[in-house]
Amino acid sequence: MTKLYRDVLARAWKILWKNPWLWLFGIFAAFTANTGEYASLISSYNKMIRQLGVVVALKHAIYTNELAGLGQNISVFLLQPVVLSVIMLVALAVVVLMVVWLVTVSQIGLIEASGRLGNGETADFDSSFHSGVKHFWPVLWLNILTKFLIYLLLAVATLPFLITFLTHQQEDWGFSWLFIIAFLIFIPLSLIVAFVVKYAIAYVVLKSKTWWEALEYGINLFLRNWLISLEMAAALFVVYIIMGMVIYMILPTDMPLLVAELFSGFDFYIFLKLLPSLLAFIIIGAGYGAFQYIAWILLFDRLTEGTALAKLTRLTSEVPEYLSRWFDESKVSTNKQKK
Repeated sequence: MTKLYRDVLARAWKILWKNPWLWLFGIFAAFTANTGEYASLISSYNKMIRQLGVVVALKHAIYTNELAGLGQNISVFLLQPVVLSVIMLVALAVVVLMVVWLVTVSQIGLIEASGRLGNGETADFDSSFHSGVKHFWPVLWLNILTKFLIYLLLAVATLPFLITFLTHQQEDWGFSWLFIIAFLIFIPLSLIVAFVVKYAIAYVVLKSKTWWEALEYGINLFLRNWLISLEMAAALFVVYIIMGMVIYMILPTDMPLLVAELFSGFDFYIFLKLLPSLLAFIIIGAGYGAFQYIAWILLFDRLTEGTALAKLTRLTSEVPEYLSRWFDESKVSTNKQKK
């Protein structure tokens, strides 16, 4: 128990290394694993700061009546050939649905395999894939619920300040500070949603609960282990930083320039030059995505068994014991000196 996170992360790496087929699931599951809770929050903060310029431009358009041209642009779009537009929308919808299906099935497959392998059982690609198909719908609803709640929280946190900003004509109005305050309100609420749904999905896949029952169990498990959840997310964030440093060191220094040239106009030579780096990105991303899922499921097993204790809790219980021992030893040494 004293080495909870070290044990979980080490076991997760061993499982991933001994079962390379998990990396196939990791390629798609990485879209839902993302970069971890804390890294995602930092990314969301940066996006929100960049969106300040968009909001300022929107305010300028409102007060200068530039929005009137928006209706004209929509009318021009509607005049395009209907059949071509419908075909493009249908094709796009099919691609999106296929990606969502692959991501969700891969996510479930990783969870199912992690649960089996963590308990010393056997697992293979076929059984994990079939489990992904079996539990597809409840996990999909939970993923949709996660996105919906997080965007709803973001809207609730920022909308009052956005409305207030748009109704003030002064350009130097302190909207940016209020935007940051709103984000600080958004942080703990979004973290709670992320952790609860993470545990709920595990209950669906590993404990065969309905999605509603799984939500109830997930809320209960998080409330009883909220500190461990935060510490685990912090441990994975440290791994993410280390991984980022390694990627930065192995990638070629001219990669940003090569990517810019590739997007400006496709060049097969540049593509071949970038291919090793792109493959490295895919492999590392797949490995880290799978690693996150395995680690969380191993922790989930410890939490449901009641054999996990937060590091901060252990430290606060160990410090008084250490101090009492230290004072006892100092008293003994003082008495010896007196004698």
